Amino acid sequence: LRPTCYRHEDDDPTSLADDLVTSLWVDRRGRLWTGTDGGGLDYLDPGTSHFVHLRHDPADPASLGHDSVLSILEDTQGTLWIGLEIAGLDRLGPDGRTFVHLRSDPSDDRMLSADTVTEVFEDRRGHFWVGTDDGGLNSLDRSSGRVTRYPPSAERVGSRGPTSVQSIFEDRAGILWVGTFGDGVARFDPARLKFVRYHVSPD
Repeated sequence: LRPTCYRHEDDDPTSLADDLVTSLWVDRRGRLWTGTDGGGLDYLDPGTSHFVHLRHDPADPASLGHDSVLSILEDTQGTLWIGLEIAGLDRLGPDGRTFVHLRSDPSDDRMLSADTVTEVFEDRRGHFWVGTDDGGLNSLDRSSGRVTRYPPSAERVGSRGPTSVQSIFEDRAGILWVGTFGDGVARFDPARLKFVRYHVSPD
């Protein structure tokens, strides 16, 4: 089996939008979604082997919020979520072309804590987690759109959480493990709302 390499070709509008690919996801229909740094969001049509492009259009408020995509997730309900650089979190509508945008608001703690969304994760109970850069960990109630923040200085959770979340994983006990940028690994117990951090100890 020979590998197939997909690249951007200037003279081919059905080629990959950009060669800097930041995230990948295969949805339940078998489509490969690619997030790029500057080329927006693509999916590979398995019937034609052509890429379909979804880009940000400043004149269209229902277009992709930004062309730098950092994370992609299809949830158990079949909805696609897109984490963006400096533009929050987008939810792809059922028409497959339009987006609903979730953004941060410093004055409203029911909104995202930051607009750079580096990771999107759904745990086994169906809880939805959003990792941000410089805003810590958020959980999202998808029915109401309400966000609960677990920011770096959250005294109410009893411990300091990570600032820059890069990855999220759930273990068999239902504990979340949060990979960070520069702050090690954090263990988060959703039942106790408490972080335990593990990082390099200076010798």
